[in-house]
Amino acid sequence: MINTFKYGSFLAILIIGGCTTNKNITSNSIINSGDKKYQEIMAIPNLKGFLVSNTPNPVYLSDISQLDGYRYSWIYKTTVSSKKELKIVEFGAFDKTDNGWVLANYTGKPFTSNDFENWYNCPNYTINSKVSCADNNNWGASNQLTGKNKLSLWYFVGQDKYGKLFKAIGQIQEVEKFKNK
Repeated sequence: MINTFKYGSFLAILIIGGCTTNKNITSNSIINSGDKKYQEIMAIPNLKGFLVSNTPNPVYLSDISQLDGYRYSWIYKTTVSSKKELKIVEFGAFDKTDNGWVLANYTGKPFTSNDFENWYNCPNYTINSKVSCADNNNWGASNQLTGKNKLSLWYFVGQDKYGKLFKAIGQIQEVEKFKNK
């Protein structure tokens, strides 16, 4: 159930693994179906060199949930980079459901520039060819397992110095099992 999942930022921990970039987001099922917010974000153009990566990917259940109030958690690192200077003006996550992609932020609305600056340790919420920003403790959580792996898309909207908006998206798969079990 979508309402049992939550996203956010907490204390930093380093997690190392594979990554996903915009190159993986090409399937028509990803591009063409989703809620109103998803359609709005997908209408924003991509920018070559504006990338989102999630590591490890896929991410497996944590041995012990690191999140108060949740029995299960998936902890991973999300990094945002760009060859061009951009200010991050909005970001969030969509979960894949039987009805398409739906906004899955625990707040029910997009995260802000201030959230990005704080959670991604990114002064002035600005990224460029020399500055990438990362949330080392990004997460998903649930109190119940559904028996299915979950697929999510993290999106970031950046604005250039001319006011033009661009998007970058990165996929993450949460696996409903422990990696070594």
